[in-house]
Amino acid sequence: MTETTARYEFRAFARNFGIVEQRLRAWATVDQIRESDEIYLISPACTRHNIKYRGGLLDIKVLVAERDGLQQWAPHTKVSFPLTRDWLARELAPPLGLPAEALPETLANARALVEQLAYPHPEVLAVRVFKRRFAFSLEGCLCELAEVEFNSAALATACIESTDPQAVASLRQRLGLEAYDNTSYLTAIRQVTGLSPVPLPWD
Repeated sequence: MTETTARYEFRAFARNFGIVEQRLRAWATVDQIRESDEIYLISPACTRHNIKYRGGLLDIKVLVAERDGLQQWAPHTKVSFPLTRDWLARELAPPLGLPAEALPETLANARALVEQLAYPHPEVLAVRVFKRRFAFSLEGCLCELAEVEFNSAALATACIESTDPQAVASLRQRLGLEAYDNTSYLTAIRQVTGLSPVPLPWD
């Protein structure tokens, strides 16, 4: 999905999506198939920033609003390496809860991001995420089915995005996703790694 503006998003995770996937594939054709190996950075303090490395860039999105069970995520910044200490102190340390004095002078590449920023700080987790994404367009929304792995833990995800929250809510109901919770990548990774509680069967 192209990320150029803030969109309302509904995303769910499951082992598979059964009839939801059947409906989406019957009603729309696949526009694009993409695979990527990514690294997400999370910490106990990081609850509203989606921080990931993909395709040579560090990409940060911010949760700016929640409305009617949907989340609105806005692109914040997308930069290439090397990353300076000033940039890290301004953009990366605050959402991760790191003190400025703990930052390296520079980060040359993704390996340095993990080895010099995550490894020395146990509160910062670097999570490897593999995605195989199938993109669709339906009823004015961008839709996605994807196979994902969080540190080799396999799940599936389905997503609907649009600048129009009513379009997302309507398509969510039509596809049969109303039984699923809205769960962002940030929340899913926090749950898989134990930073956030998982929904319990008696909740």
